[in-house]
Amino acid sequence: MAHLIECEQIPKIQLDILSRTLLAAMERFYSDPDNQRRYEEWLRGEEGQAYVKRTAQTVFFLPYFLSWAVMGGVLRELFEYDGTINAILQSLGWEPIMFLGSNTWFPMIIIVSDVWKDMGYNMIIFLAAITNVDPALNESAALDGANRWHQTWHITLPTIRPIIVMLLVLALGTVFSAGQEQIMLLYNPMVYESSDIIDTLVYRTGLVNHQWSLSAAVGMMKSVISFLLVAFSYRLATKHFDYQVF
Repeated sequence: MAHLIECEQIPKIQLDILSRTLLAAMERFYSDPDNQRRYEEWLRGEEGQAYVKRTAQTVFFLPYFLSWAVMGGVLRELFEYDGTINAILQSLGWEPIMFLGSNTWFPMIIIVSDVWKDMGYNMIIFLAAITNVDPALNESAALDGANRWHQTWHITLPTIRPIIVMLLVLALGTVFSAGQEQIMLLYNPMVYESSDIIDTLVYRTGLVNHQWSLSAAVGMMKSVISFLLVAFSYRLATKHFDYQVF
């Protein structure tokens, strides 16, 4: 208990806990399963050319099958000071940008790369859910004058609502986990202010500074809060969306 009280008084936590929470929440917000569903519906649209769809599917699906160790190398090759992006900027006559050393650019890179990596997984889930929608419902709605937006809003979304709620409940439990492996492969002391999260703080406190009891207290506090968030979200899903696992 003494270490739990102490972890609340750490200046680092008092100063940066909001930024860590916002970073994790922004990742979960921008990787909202509803957004992934919209991307998938665009890929399945008749108006898309075959080669465009194949290219988009490769770009969206491939990162999911790569580990963060590989993705970290790709991102470093792209965004380092002498990387590909800065080479393009210099060829256009612009000054290079220290992406991985900027507290402005680094959180954006973390959020976009996290969404990019998990996008393919969510697309597969929603593709399976959308294929279970009865085509006769859409055909009947089209005969009644419903356009694509009306069909999506009144037929597709209500049909796949259990999948959306399930993914949101699971995602809320990891809102404090902004991707430890991802951040540790990319960050450095220059961006601690904007990229440090609870997991990296626990790592440095325990394994680097050898404050085992304090790091265990911080980790337990995070686990308890995550459990309460999952329980609360499941309660809301059961009450308002009629979603139950058991």
